[in-house]
Amino acid sequence: SLKRCCIQELPRTLILHLKRFEFNLDTMRKQKLNQRFQFPERLNIRKYTKAGQKKEEEETQDEAKQNKSPDPAVMLSTSSESSSSLADELTIDRDDESSEFDYELVGVVVHAGVADAGHYYSFIKERAGSRVGDDNGSGDGQDDGDSEESRWFEVND
Repeated sequence: SLKRCCIQELPRTLILHLKRFEFNLDTMRKQKLNQRFQFPERLNIRKYTKAGQKKEEEETQDEAKQNKSPDPAVMLSTSSESSSSLADELTIDRDDESSEFDYELVGVVVHAGVADAGHYYSFIKERAGSRVGDDNGSGDGQDDGDSEESRWFEVND
C-alpha cells in the first residue's frame, strides 16, 4: 500500500513554507531549528505532480517488463535519510523538454529570533526589465543590458 500527496494543477506562483520549529520533549518547549538550509534558485517539481508520478510509474513498469530491477537508492531518494541534499533533489532537470514544471526563486522570507519571538524580513529578486534607479532615457522600463543577473534586495523594517 502506498499513500502519497501530489499536485494536480500547478499554480502560477508556488509558495513553499518550511516548518523550522519543533517541540522539545526534554525541555517541554518549542525550539527553533537553526541548521543551515540550502535551496536552488531554479526548481523542477515534476516528480511531485500527478503527471510526473504517473510517468515515473510507467517507467518503473517498463523496467519491470524488461526484467530490470529498479535501483533501491533511486526509489528511496526522497526519504529524509537520503545522503543527497534537498537542493540536489529539487534542482532543475535540464534534460526535461517541458518547462511547465519549472519555477524560479523570486523571494525568501527569513525569521530572526527564537521560537516564541522574533522578526521577519525578506529578500526579493528584482524583476527583469524593471531596474530600480535605471534611467536609460528611453522611459520604456527595459534593462539597458549592463547587467546579466537580477539583483536581490533586502526588505527589513
